[in-house]
Amino acid sequence: MKFREIIVKSINIAEGNYTNNQDEIKSFEPLEIYLVPRKEGSHERFVTDNNGIISKQSADSSDTFDNITNRGNSTTKNEIVLASAKGRSAALGFNEKTSGYYFGDMNPEHTGSNNLGFGINTLKKLSSGSYNTSVGCYSLSEVSEGSNNTTLGYATAYQLNRSSTNVFIGHYTGFNLRSEILESDLANISPAAAAYMKEQVALSGYNGTSFNSSLNTYVGGVINSNGSTPVRAAMSTIIGASTLNNTLYRNFNNIVIGAGNYMRTANSAMNNSIIIGNCINLPNQVDALVIGSNKSRRINSSEAIIYGELPNNRLSINAPLTIPSQYMPNAQGSSEFSKNIVAKPDGTFGWENKTEYIPFTGADSTKPVTGDIFIKDSSNYTQLTSQYIFSADNSDTGSLLGSDGIKFIESGSDVASISKSGIVTQGESFTITCNKPKSRGLIGYYDYTDNIYRRARLCTKEIY
Repeated sequence: MKFREIIVKSINIAEGNYTNNQDEIKSFEPLEIYLVPRKEGSHERFVTDNNGIISKQSADSSDTFDNITNRGNSTTKNEIVLASAKGRSAALGFNEKTSGYYFGDMNPEHTGSNNLGFGINTLKKLSSGSYNTSVGCYSLSEVSEGSNNTTLGYATAYQLNRSSTNVFIGHYTGFNLRSEILESDLANISPAAAAYMKEQVALSGYNGTSFNSSLNTYVGGVINSNGSTPVRAAMSTIIGASTLNNTLYRNFNNIVIGAGNYMRTANSAMNNSIIIGNCINLPNQVDALVIGSNKSRRINSSEAIIYGELPNNRLSINAPLTIPSQYMPNAQGSSEFSKNIVAKPDGTFGWENKTEYIPFTGADSTKPVTGDIFIKDSSNYTQLTSQYIFSADNSDTGSLLGSDGIKFIESGSDVASISKSGIVTQGESFTITCNKPKSRGLIGYYDYTDNIYRRARLCTKEIY
């Protein structure tokens, strides 16, 4: 069928009509050619198909992308290069075989499935890796076999190759990380982490001798960036900008929450640690717990309000410890509370079996002493029973009282001392009282009444 050429004043593709030379608005007809004159004498050429759908045919067409899509046109190419001068740096494409979407220069020959890349040099070397989502120029630029990674930011995880199951958010985050971790190295530092990663082969990339840098979460800019930072990481969660500088090449099983936390000196070690706070000089040790912050200056980890040495089961609280009474159970008179809390001079707490003591103010009338009382020094003891005061030592076994005796101090009175040598009082008199009606005085193996009477009369004569 032959096309008919018609010279018109203008074409309106969006409305599906044209204006003829008589200024009439007409609809497009199938299989027609519409010529729109230009000032220089040439024409813009438009052609309709069997259904009356129009398209511009001029070689120097200025037809808009809106007009093309409005006509329902598409391309059979799965990749469109938007900036050919730079190669595929701004290629927009879709891989039907792998369901891979990209805006950038993702490797079009990749075989891994369900990857998404957005940015120059993002997933550029991808091969068999799958389920990677990367947004940011140079993000996951070196990854080939790694899977299940999510990155957002400029040059995130730039040098990773086979690593899997990582989340990196923030510019330069994870930039310095590599892939391979020897099983023996991880097991030596963190046996629990190594055991878990061996169970999760799909997540850790374990091949029988080594793991990949896997199961990490970094959120914040310039975490583990280029410089003196770890090159291998496993099961570490880092939240906060600019941290981990000067740490050794490992970052195993750490949790760090806070910005500006880094080592004071290069090549310091930190593994199996929990750090919460800002601007902390991280400990040059492993297995640490640090919680604290200071608004005035950077602090050492040991100065934090809570500092712990996890392998030693040791915890320090660098502040007064107060527990309001309403949050503690009442232990008064309860037999369930059978331990006392005690402390060393350095503040170390411990417990001992609970023991009741006679207070310095005397025994409670409701709690009389029902057993014997023993007063003991390094070698001797004095026993107070219901009927006897008895002292035992190396020289005088069975003697009455000890060499020092017993002293009674009553409020407002003088001292009375009882010893083997006698009864001495610092006052003017001393009274021995017996409430038995027939008592003759002091009675021992012999009757001492007469001696006491004579001594008393002698003392009386001497006084007068």
